[in-house]
Amino acid sequence: MRIQFWKGISLVALVAIGPSQFLRASSAYEMEGIMVRRGFDGHGVPDSEPLAARFRVSVDGSSWRSWVKFDGAPKHDMAGSTNANEVYVVSVFPYPDTELKKLSESDPHDVRISTIQNAPHPIGQSAGFMPHIFLMFASQTYLDSLDKKELIPFWNRDVEPHMDAERRIAARWRKLGANPRFCENIEMFDDGDLKWWSLKEKKRQTHSGNPPYDKGYLAAKCELLGTTNVSGSVFPSSYRFRRYAPQILGQSTNDLVIVEELVAEVSSVRVATDEKKFIPAIHRVSSVEDERFRNVAEVGQAVSYMATNGQWLSSNQVLELRGMGPLVGETERRRKIGRLIFVILALLPGVLIAWVWTRRRQRP
Repeated sequence: MRIQFWKGISLVALVAIGPSQFLRASSAYEMEGIMVRRGFDGHGVPDSEPLAARFRVSVDGSSWRSWVKFDGAPKHDMAGSTNANEVYVVSVFPYPDTELKKLSESDPHDVRISTIQNAPHPIGQSAGFMPHIFLMFASQTYLDSLDKKELIPFWNRDVEPHMDAERRIAARWRKLGANPRFCENIEMFDDGDLKWWSLKEKKRQTHSGNPPYDKGYLAAKCELLGTTNVSGSVFPSSYRFRRYAPQILGQSTNDLVIVEELVAEVSSVRVATDEKKFIPAIHRVSSVEDERFRNVAEVGQAVSYMATNGQWLSSNQVLELRGMGPLVGETERRRKIGRLIFVILALLPGVLIAWVWTRRRQRP
C-alpha cells in the first residue's frame, strides 16, 4: 500500500510540474562548429574582411554554456540559465598594452574581463558571437517560456549594452516538429523609432523615424539552412543570421540592405553533455562588472571588483560592497521561505487526494 501511495504522489507531481519539464530536463547535447561574420556598408557592399571563430555549445534543459575562440584574438567563455535570468561572461584578450597587463599577475600576455549580465541570454557587442550562438543552438527553452512574442535585440544599438536588456521588439518564429525542436525561422521587427542613450540626461531618447520605416520593418532574420539526424533527433547543420537596415531613399518597408551576416556551420553533434557546472570559471585574476543590480534603486549602477581567487562573488557579497548585505540577505531568505510555502500549498491538495485514494484502496 505504501508503494501505491508514493505512486499517487508521483502522479500528482507530474501533473503539477508538467510533462514538458521532464522532457526538457533530459534534452542534453553538445555541438561544435565554425561561425563566420561579414559586415556591409549602407549599400549592402561588404566593408570588411570576414571574421571567423570556432565555437562549442553545451545545453542541458534551460542551462547552457558556450565557448568562442577567434584566431589570435579574444576567447569568450559564457554560460547562463533561462530560469535564473543571469549570464556569466569571461573574456580573455591578448592585449599588449602595458597598463592592461597589470590586470593579470599570472599571465601578463592575457587580460581577463568578466561580466554578469542581468538578462536571459547574452546581449551587447562585447559578447562577440555569443548572442547569435545562443539564438541558433540554445534558445528553445527560452522561447517556450515567453508569454508574448517579443525578444531582446540580439545586437547592440545603444552606447551602453546593458540598456538592451530593457528593450523588447516584436518577433515571430517557427520550430521544427522533431525534438529538440530547434527554430526553423526567426524574424525580429524594428518599430521604426530612432533610439539612443543620452549621456547628458542619462536616459533613453526616442524620435520617430523617417517614412516609410516609421511604421516598422524587418530588422533581423535567422534561418535554418540544413539539418542532420543524430540518434533519432534532428539537429541543425547550418544557420544564417542577417540583420537589416532601411535603404537610403527607400520607398517601401521592403527596401532594406544587409548590415551584418553570420553563418554557422556545425561540424559535430553529441546527444549528451559532460558539463556539470553551467558557469564559467575565473582563472587567476580578473576584473568583474556585475550588472545584476543596476536597476536596484539603492545601487543604480554596475558593481565592479577584482576577483583574485578565481571565484565569482555571490549576490549578497556583491551588495555588501555597497553596504547593503543584511538587507539583501533578509530579502533572499524571505523569498526562499515564500517559495517553500508556495510549493507546500501547491502539493498539499495532491497529497490529500493520494492519501484518500490509498485509504479507499485499503478498504475491503
